[in-house]
Amino acid sequence: MRIQDQEKRLALKKAALTLVANDGITQLSMAKLAKATNLSVATAYIYFENKTDLLGHLYTEALEQILLATDGIELSGLPLKEQFTQVLNHYAKALLHNPLYANFIRIMNTNQEALPIDLQGQGALVSADFLTVLKLAQKQQQLRTDNVDIIVAQVIQPLFWLITERQRLAVTISDDEIATFIDMAEHAILLV
Repeated sequence: MRIQDQEKRLALKKAALTLVANDGITQLSMAKLAKATNLSVATAYIYFENKTDLLGHLYTEALEQILLATDGIELSGLPLKEQFTQVLNHYAKALLHNPLYANFIRIMNTNQEALPIDLQGQGALVSADFLTVLKLAQKQQQLRTDNVDIIVAQVIQPLFWLITERQRLAVTISDDEIATFIDMAEHAILLV
């Protein structure tokens, strides 16, 4: 694509994230998207087949952005509990630094039917580093459960909810609150 084309695509995606955040998925249409970007509806359809295609692209991009920000942490040599703390701190920072993406993921995870069929149920929110720490904890027999779904429900989902709900309400979340949450999460799933 030409540079101008990339700019239009980016403008459409940013406008869609903002429209979904402000008005919800049901209010998003290609016509409203075009109006918000001062582009024609036909131009919007050049970049995305339809609303579902647009939501699918945004969902994939948002997940990748959040999960990439939580991977690549230097964990070698750290005790298990500190590795867990580091991974969750990075996860919290990724959510805090990408509020539109975080909010979009939250909305889409509760409205999976709006996504393309191949993306429904794919919002794992679990980074490679988090899985590595879980595997280490499992190997050391330091997990209260080996069921990853329960661990995600106990740790990742509540952290995600806390941060996105605060963002939605325009209420800040302090470092102390994040630290308290992480400490509670450690006690919930780790035996150390």
